[in-house]
This record gives sequence, structure tokens and C-alpha cells, in this order.
Amino acid sequence: MLRSGELLAVHRDELCVMQRRRSVPHTFEENIAAEKAKLEALIAKLKRGPQEINYSKKIRQLETASHMSEWLACIPDLVGGKRGADVQPKFPKQ
Repeated sequence: MLRSGELLAVHRDELCVMQRRRSVPHTFEENIAAEKAKLEALIAKLKRGPQEINYSKKIRQLETASHMSEWLACIPDLVGGKRGADVQPKFPKQ
């Protein structure tokens, strides 16, 4: 019986069990940073035009997504680690 993550393969007329390679999980922020770097490299090779403008817009969207992710990550700190309907934000006293 095969376990999760195993593949059955035939090698030189023999039946072999091979381990499946698992990629390292990446965080949302790492994925955004990688996509942004890829687009910036593409922009550097392009001449000024509509394609370059579209890539610049996409980079701005990725930056916005990154900022929103940071903001959402700090919400549990603002509400004392609680989640759900009983959340009351804590604001600093003025």
C-alpha cells in the first residue's frame, strides 16, 4: 500500500516506490516579492510603451497587496488576539 507522497514507478522492469519531491512552502509575502522582482526585471528590458505601463500597474497592485497583508497581520495585536464577532479594537489613548 502506498503512503501519501509516494509514487509507483517501473525502472528496468522492476516496480519501485519513489518519494515525491515536495517544494518548500512560500509565504504570501515571499510570493508577492518574487512576482514583483520578476516584473521589475521584465520592465528593465522593455522600451517605454503600453506593456511597460501595464507591468508598472501590476507592481503597484502587488505593493498594495503587500501593505494590506501587513495591515491584516497586525489586526490580532490590535484586538488583543481575539477573532470573531466579539472583537473590539484597542486604540491608543489620545
